[in-house]
Amino acid sequence: MPGLYVPHTYIHLMMNHRAGMDTRAYTLDALAGCTVFEVDQTEVMELKEQLISTAPEEVILQAKALHRIRANFDAGLETDWLATMGDLGFDKSVPTVWVMEGLLYYLTVSGDHIYAFHIYERTLLQTLWH
Repeated sequence: MPGLYVPHTYIHLMMNHRAGMDTRAYTLDALAGCTVFEVDQTEVMELKEQLISTAPEEVILQAKALHRIRANFDAGLETDWLATMGDLGFDKSVPTVWVMEGLLYYLTVSGDHIYAFHIYERTLLQTLWH
């Protein structure tokens, strides 16, 4: 499969911010041509890996590739998980599907909008308007 089709282009990257126990990379065959990046707290990623390692053998990765990135969101912007994504092959010039369901619950007016803008400024703008 060539990837996710969005009018006039195919998407080959998916980024899932605060991925939690999301299993899209294992359940959506439409991701067969996509590389998926999942970002979440270290504890969440370790639990998820443990649970998936004990899943029945019918549970197989549907995505072309999956990268799990551990982040310390409590440290604010000091932890640069975006750089880690780049080290793993994320190219912000390539159209990307951004799944941010897990992030929206944590945003407040108290300053988290700066965090969201930081993500937007460094990646989303260039990704969405490719």
